[in-house]
Amino acid sequence: MLKDQMARDVNLKLLDDSQTIIGRQELRSILVFAPPGVWRTRKPPSEEEIAGAGTVEAYYELKEPLSRHQDSDEDVFLPKQFPPAIAFLDARFPGIREMYRRELREKFQDIESKGPINRKGVDYMIDMFNNVQSNVRFATLAAVMHQC
Repeated sequence: MLKDQMARDVNLKLLDDSQTIIGRQELRSILVFAPPGVWRTRKPPSEEEIAGAGTVEAYYELKEPLSRHQDSDEDVFLPKQFPPAIAFLDARFPGIREMYRRELREKFQDIESKGPINRKGVDYMIDMFNNVQSNVRFATLAAVMHQC
């Protein structure tokens, strides 16, 4: 019994982080930034690091939303576990990526019409990402729990 429950708990955490990664991929794509690098644990940046960011993309790199388990010292997941989890979500729940893409693109068009993206625009898009993410997280976990 414990083994099954542990597997389900780990899979739920993995899928939760994976839906966040999907959202970040879509956000980066809309902002025309490079794809995300290797998943790694990290701590929130210091004010000095943020002030020293030389480009808008470097600023975004520092401010990019973290996955739930990415800002801890725990090595809960290995980077190689995410691609299969993301592929599973893309195949089983394609609406996750589509919801991020649609909602974030709509918000980006609002600020893009005002000129090139700047730090304030990045902050706005991160806020919009967080709004979409909370809805997607709830729907994803509810759907996965229903199928378990």
